[in-house]
Amino acid sequence: MADAVEHFAPPADGLTLELDEECRVQLVTGSPQQMLGWSIDELIGRPLSDILDVDAPGADCADLAIHLTSVQFRESEDHAGTRHGFVSVKRRDASTHMLMVEVTDEAPSTILLFDVDELLASHDRFQAVVASMLDPFILMAGVRDDADHLIDLTWIDASDSALAYNQTTREAIIGRRLLDLYPGQLEDGPLRLYFHTLMTGEPTVLDDYMYPNEVLGSERRYDIRATRAGHDLLALTFRDVTDAFRVRQSLEASEELYRLVTADVTDAVLLVTTTGEVTWATQSWTSLTGQDSHRDEATSLRTIVLPESQARLTDLLRHVTRSEEGRDFRLRIAAAHGETRWISVSVRPQVVTTPAHGDCVMVVRDITDEVNVTTVLEEQSGRDSVTGLFNGHSHTQRLADIMERPGRCADFAMISVGVDRLADIRDALGHAASDRILRVIAARILQASDQPDLMARMTGDEFSVVICSPQALIRAQLFADDIITGAAEPISVREADVQPSVTVGIFYDPQTRAASELLRRASLALKHARDAGTGTWHVETELAHSGPLNQFELENLIRGALDNGRLECWFQPVVRLDTRELAGYEALTRIVDGSNTAPPPSVFVPAAEHSRLITEIDRHSISETIRRLQTSPVDWISVNVSAASLASPAFAEWLIDQVDTHQELASRLHLELTETTLLAMSESLVNVMRATVESGASWFADDFGTGFSSIAHLAELPIQGIKLDTSLTSKIDHSARVRKLTRGVAMLAQGLDFMTVAEGVETEEQADILHSMGWEFGQGYLFGRPQPMP
Repeated sequence: MADAVEHFAPPADGLTLELDEECRVQLVTGSPQQMLGWSIDELIGRPLSDILDVDAPGADCADLAIHLTSVQFRESEDHAGTRHGFVSVKRRDASTHMLMVEVTDEAPSTILLFDVDELLASHDRFQAVVASMLDPFILMAGVRDDADHLIDLTWIDASDSALAYNQTTREAIIGRRLLDLYPGQLEDGPLRLYFHTLMTGEPTVLDDYMYPNEVLGSERRYDIRATRAGHDLLALTFRDVTDAFRVRQSLEASEELYRLVTADVTDAVLLVTTTGEVTWATQSWTSLTGQDSHRDEATSLRTIVLPESQARLTDLLRHVTRSEEGRDFRLRIAAAHGETRWISVSVRPQVVTTPAHGDCVMVVRDITDEVNVTTVLEEQSGRDSVTGLFNGHSHTQRLADIMERPGRCADFAMISVGVDRLADIRDALGHAASDRILRVIAARILQASDQPDLMARMTGDEFSVVICSPQALIRAQLFADDIITGAAEPISVREADVQPSVTVGIFYDPQTRAASELLRRASLALKHARDAGTGTWHVETELAHSGPLNQFELENLIRGALDNGRLECWFQPVVRLDTRELAGYEALTRIVDGSNTAPPPSVFVPAAEHSRLITEIDRHSISETIRRLQTSPVDWISVNVSAASLASPAFAEWLIDQVDTHQELASRLHLELTETTLLAMSESLVNVMRATVESGASWFADDFGTGFSSIAHLAELPIQGIKLDTSLTSKIDHSARVRKLTRGVAMLAQGLDFMTVAEGVETEEQADILHSMGWEFGQGYLFGRPQPMP
């Protein structure tokens, strides 16, 4: 507010004109070009009458060029010897413009011109801010005596709500002194605090302040805030809290009676704020939890709700915020005497007659015995009552049995599938709707995973899936793509179409065989996936587990591989889809230690990007690719380039030098960047790409189809080809939608004269479909796996 008030002062940047006795301009200070359109040279010697349009409506003078000292100003004297007014000026282009003029008695032949557009706009903004304030607002100026002592305040401006509260109008109050209306402000009121604020800048803060209001004729209570808003300017807001004070007194008076009435009620009754603070509770709550809510400081539900129920508590408090009711929440709490108990909590809206402050009433019932009976029955049946799948207890036992027989499951991946926003669906449509969503998603998981080795519904919105097979990690990743796509199909619930989504966490580490640890790590992977956004999937391995130590170990492992020659380039063949003849290779980096325990690229590449070791890996891969081009007869070899490396000026210079040095091989060097990286390309990175293209190299958009590129964006970049992402290739033989998309991408590439390569080809049917759509080259296990080149 202080910043808005200061805009009432004239602008600091203006134009000064000094005149001779004949009112000709003899000196110009400032820049007249923007304000008047005249240059300084054109103004010197020019009569002031050539500049001023004194006959314009709204001007403050009849002929300023002749009667400079007799200007009739609109505003009164600002301070001794200085007056402000408005004049109309004639610009060089013959247009006119209203400016503010300042003339001082000390230099009557000098005038200052200011552009008033910003001043008037600032005043309008100030009035808009004041009008939008809910609390009454008053702007006052200090009144001083001959000794420069503050003796009163004068009303300068006020909001409509302040005028209404004081039962007056703006015309009647502006310019009047505060003590005229409220004489008690001097002796019994806060006027001396306002003076202190004006002199020191320290704000005045008064809460629940009692004052016998002379205008209203009654004793009132106020919350008051006052701040200094400029030289001798005070911005003040106030809130009448008299009614709230009286209600609080009434509530406090009835609290003891309310407590006596509810003392013997079995269900506990709580008053709770939106943040979970229990401000009042019946004796049943104290007996259950050992928490005394009648002490001075409120207790928090979060301190007694166990971690497994914190998410449900968050949902409960969201209902409090929305003032909703009609749903019961089941929470597990730390009760008195070290016990854990289950409670059912129902939310009721707050009412005026409740005996303490709070945003809602909660009714709490101890359901521990009920939950225990239900749990025993479920464990005995081994099945989840909603989906018919194995329940968590049975699933853990079966998983432990598999893990104890390593030969039965040598390579496996643990998967957790979480149904997103299930609590919101339950809130909106009820428990029956959320149960239907769970059953449909369970069926879609079974369909996407092609009968998993183990599957169960754990707790709440989470399913657990176990995949046991060679290349389990790859199967798990393909499954994650399939279920995320399949789960998104609408589900009809109570005459409404619900658009569900799932998020997937994958844990891969065949060395870990403890069932409880596997389930915990898969749930942790799901949490990390949700942290990145719903509808995504995340892979976590033992080495990739988050934490400073694991990241440090990975960095040491990568450095050791670089230093000891254990970082190798393996090459996967790329063939022509029409003849199946070998056309080229893609260079893929691997860490090799001879024990098959080295982390895969999905683990060490993100760690390398985090530590900037990716630049060293890219240097190694590109150097090895160029070396292989010198001896290999294939048409080309492609190699991936990280965006982090390309953003390094040193690496970019090195890459351009490598391509220039080996220009005879450059036309056979294909450099690949992911589609999502290309979307965020800066001008400097595009320049690096163009420099390498000028030397003969080619750039390809890798993993195409996973981002959201526009045709215009692709056309602007120096791209010569695209590579279809594996996630699309894997679905092309059973998804009509994917086939349409893939055919459209091929037509787009043909229109832009791009080379096309389809990755992840594993079956003859996929290869035939891609060829019929116009894809030129294929790459995948059907044609060969990555392996060292002789």
